[in-house]
Amino acid sequence: MRYFWIFLFFYSATLAALSLEEPIAKVVITEGHVVASAEGKERILKRNSPVYLKETLLVAEESLAQLEFSD
Repeated sequence: MRYFWIFLFFYSATLAALSLEEPIAKVVITEGHVVASAEGKERILKRNSPVYLKETLLVAEESLAQLEFSD
């Protein structure tokens, strides 16, 4: 039984780590300056860029972004 709990713990930790890396949306279109920010890193978004759960989107004045969510 002890091995079952150890296995379950590592299996759950692996699933949690994988879910952080799975995109929740993708960019359909952008105009102007659109950036995704997470953990002190920024990346410029363009068409078909993935968007992840912990990211914050920054959209400059007179810019826009349209996203398609996976749910």
